[in-house]
Formats: sequence, C-alpha cells, structure tokens
Amino acid sequence: MIGETQEQAKIEAWREYLVMRRLLRWGLPIALVVVVLGLAVRNHYVLDSRKLDAAIKAELPPGTPKPQVIKFIQEWNPQFCDDLGTHEQPVVLEI
Repeated sequence: MIGETQEQAKIEAWREYLVMRRLLRWGLPIALVVVVLGLAVRNHYVLDSRKLDAAIKAELPPGTPKPQVIKFIQEWNPQFCDDLGTHEQPVVLEI
C-alpha cells in the first residue's frame, strides 16, 4: 500500500472483506451439501456387514442353504461391502 492514500486503503480492505464474506456465504453451504450427499450415497450403496448380519438373522432361519442366503443378499442390491476395519478378524499367517 505504498503510495496509496488512506481512503484507497480503506476501499481495498472493504473489497477484500466482501470477497471473503461471499466465499463464506457460498462455500460453507456448498461444502455442507457435498458432505450430506456423500453420506447419503455411502449409506445407500455401501453394505454394512453388521446390518447385513442382523437382517440375515432376522429374516432367514439357521441352516438356510447358501444359494438362498446369496439370493437374499443380492436382493439388497449392494454396490460395495466395506466394514471400514471395524471388525477384528484373526488372521493365520502360514510360514
């Protein structure tokens, strides 16, 4: 701001304030919409193994043949199955 008058500095500061305000006014709602849509899509397309296990236990009796269980899972039309590492399963390493 060398060589500018005090009035020009105030105008420039006000202009910067308005730009930042505009970014916040539009940026935050857009970011919120993206997050909500992401969660909705994830909930619709990703099959949670705990929900699946509960549904199988509720709908199918023990001893149900494997093809019938597979048909039941396919009726859910999952795109992905991911437990996000929430279930610990023992792994046997063969040496």
